[in-house]
Amino acid sequence: MMSVESQIPDAIRASVHELPVLPTAVTRLLSITQQPDVSVGEIARVIETDPTLMARTLRVANSPLYSTAREIKTAQQAAVLLGIEAIVNLALSVSVASVQNNLHEHLPIDAEAFGRHSIAVALASRKLARRFKLPHPGEAFVAGLLHDIGKLVLLMHYGDDYAHLMLRAQQGEKALDALEKETYGLDHAAAGHALCLHWNVPASMAEAVATHHAAPGTHAVGDIVRKANNLVKTIQIGFSGNRFITAMPGQPSDLTAQGWLRALILSLHQEIEQTEEAMGRSSGPSAATWKKKAAPPVVQLQIAHPAEQAVLMSMLLALGFDPVVFSDASIFDGPARPVALVTDASPSDRQQRAYEQLDVAILDYAAFRQAHQIADGHALDVCLLWTWLSAGTMADVPSSL
Repeated sequence: MMSVESQIPDAIRASVHELPVLPTAVTRLLSITQQPDVSVGEIARVIETDPTLMARTLRVANSPLYSTAREIKTAQQAAVLLGIEAIVNLALSVSVASVQNNLHEHLPIDAEAFGRHSIAVALASRKLARRFKLPHPGEAFVAGLLHDIGKLVLLMHYGDDYAHLMLRAQQGEKALDALEKETYGLDHAAAGHALCLHWNVPASMAEAVATHHAAPGTHAVGDIVRKANNLVKTIQIGFSGNRFITAMPGQPSDLTAQGWLRALILSLHQEIEQTEEAMGRSSGPSAATWKKKAAPPVVQLQIAHPAEQAVLMSMLLALGFDPVVFSDASIFDGPARPVALVTDASPSDRQQRAYEQLDVAILDYAAFRQAHQIADGHALDVCLLWTWLSAGTMADVPSSL
């Protein structure tokens, strides 16, 4: 199989090398933390050499993310509180945010929504890494933050031509990564990997950036970022310029323990606000509209494809419903009457009459797929699906979207 490095044209490499290298303090942190006996004192001394990193470290240490009882005033105190891994990941995050901020004005989409998408993927990646017991969840966070950085590389290199390509994807023509490969012979994942190599980002993070649109494989962090990216796009937090996901097995069909998934969706919004504030970005609308309802209305799901059922389940949770998998044992499973049934099967006459009598909407997912020519294994336009699902269930879409 062709390596990611071999897919990158020399012209793209040259553009990447025109970008500044990581700050000396960040490079030094990446270097010394590879040593087995590095001390907190050494970490603190490196932080103190960079005023921007020092200020941002103290800001994060004193933010609601850590809820400390006393004010953190020194790099030493911050390093003890945050830990060495978190300090390095913070340093990388600050550098990523700086590059993004410099190029955001050229984006043909909402720069704030683009940044929020990256933060949401970073936070979701860390949560998934913890759930799947990866040894270094912080790496997943940084990889999630970096995953779309290649779009900025391509924007810098191709200018208005790439901006037009992003607009075509935004309008729902085709997945952005597919358009990129057709037009340039590489996608933003490969371009992002080139920037990671330029920055000497740890290999696991660089590999995750390179593989976040690939089929599931052995790249543990890359698989986590892919799941997180698909989930964040499904529940419509921010906007990355790409409306599509591919509903592959495990993406996110292994995430549908409802209590856990609902808690993740609810917590993401508050954590995004806190992270944006800590990173010096403008915070989005309040997450108050996402607080858990005492008894969310039930929507039944009867979908043959497990991965697509998982996409619909995630979306319904984000819309404020309680999705329940339909069973043939009874028309109504559970104590609560559903407000809708989302199905790709033909309801029986008995089922049709019962739902009509009780004013339960039946949403024909098979007809939706046919109308939009969605073949098995093809990309799903989650923006289109969100509009169809929210209209069919008459959902009150959260104002933070």
